[in-house]
Amino acid sequence: MATLLLVFMPEQDLPSPELPLRMMGLTAAEARLAAQVGRGVTPEEASRQLGITVGTARYVLKVVFGKLGVSRQSRLALLTARLAAMSGRIAPGCPAPPPSRLRPGARRVAASPSSCDHRMSAGRGKTGNVSEGRDGAGRVHGPGGRAVSAALEQQAATPRYPAMALVGSAAALFAAAGVPADKARVMAEVLVESDLMGHITHGLGLLPKYMDDVVAGVMTLEGEPAVLSDRGACLTWDGRGLPGGWLTMKALDIAMERVKTHGTVSIAIGNSHHIGCLAVYPAKAAARGLLCILHSSAPGTASVAPFGARQGVLAPDPMAAGFPTGGTPVVLDISASITTNNMSLRLIREGKRFPHQWLLDAEGNPSDDPNVVFQGGAIQPAGGLDHGQKGYGWALLTEALTQGLPGHGRADGARNMMAGVFLQVIDPEAFAGLSAFERQTGHTAAACRAAAPRPGIGRVRLPGEKGLAHRDDALEQGVPLAPGIMEGLRPLAERHGVALPEPLPA
Repeated sequence: MATLLLVFMPEQDLPSPELPLRMMGLTAAEARLAAQVGRGVTPEEASRQLGITVGTARYVLKVVFGKLGVSRQSRLALLTARLAAMSGRIAPGCPAPPPSRLRPGARRVAASPSSCDHRMSAGRGKTGNVSEGRDGAGRVHGPGGRAVSAALEQQAATPRYPAMALVGSAAALFAAAGVPADKARVMAEVLVESDLMGHITHGLGLLPKYMDDVVAGVMTLEGEPAVLSDRGACLTWDGRGLPGGWLTMKALDIAMERVKTHGTVSIAIGNSHHIGCLAVYPAKAAARGLLCILHSSAPGTASVAPFGARQGVLAPDPMAAGFPTGGTPVVLDISASITTNNMSLRLIREGKRFPHQWLLDAEGNPSDDPNVVFQGGAIQPAGGLDHGQKGYGWALLTEALTQGLPGHGRADGARNMMAGVFLQVIDPEAFAGLSAFERQTGHTAAACRAAAPRPGIGRVRLPGEKGLAHRDDALEQGVPLAPGIMEGLRPLAERHGVALPEPLPA
């Protein structure tokens, strides 16, 4: 394991991430272009912004790729994000490492995660938040040079596994428990895809719970969903408790096929098992030039208080969406609550509290103690005490789409990890056309990236940008699994005689 230290030289009149790119051997012109393209701007748009021809931009970009040891724009985006995050937290007086030590292909070099997507919700975030002048270990940094945190060293040492090997082992575990091979494979792919995108709370860490539900008979294994209504552009299923990942991926595939005819297709699914990470599905549609909107709710969960109440009635009620921009697609995954039951349980296990008073105790007083959720308290809706009517209204809409449309939900006494689902796919070609769509979304995306960041923020990113870059990195260098995930799989693997993959060499 190597620890990476850079020099931050405030006297240099170069904005982050151009300065660290210069330190890696790029010329000023190359660094400017690399910084633009690393933010997801297309070479054509970058050439206009920099006042050069497209041909020159593409030629310089090839030179940049060669110097940095990357082969595509997503890898450049990952590298520039890491460098931008580091540039404000580097110890002064430290020598700059050679460029080869900074290349994404060089394994086990500590790299700083920038402020994470949080799945666009404070409670659904991942580790590594370095905004507000803090590093991943929670240490406060002042202006000037900064030290790379111990948390980043731990990240660099995290074992990585081949993605396809993880899918194979997960599918084998499901199959050994009696799940038909076709369903087992899709279930495994959905879980590993979540880990690929960095959404560790909804990846392979869920597999033991899914296996428990298989054994307990909570999850239905055989057969197809029952068709309640089919009007071509509108389809409604009773999911019959079938695997949620398999059901939702099946619905997405059907919608992406039918949308060629209908322009927009909506599918409602009641009585589904848990569907995993919502971002997985819209990302697939966006990669095909389609817009996808996905809502999910847990009718058996009542942990989120309506705005003005102190009693939990609703679920976190997440929604996700994805759409193309001509460059990096937008993929958002957000919740109607400030945080979730899972995050509360995680903090309880770690002996920690929430950073803010996102909860209500049994008397309705705001609290940061995760235990209150399970002691008669509740989670506040998104917007909290000041503007919680927004999350409250959103939750009601999500539950209307996911329970009202399929006709199955709270009124039926739903159980355990059962879910309601609403999925909609829209083809921009059926409207003004994909080119016109991407012209607008690409323009707005570029404007957001170009917006001046707040103090402590390296740069403004699009929702999902970090997850997609993480996915590219994990596919190339292996999937990093959080501590405890592989340990949770080993007893199941031993019981069913399934081999788990070995970590990739450091």
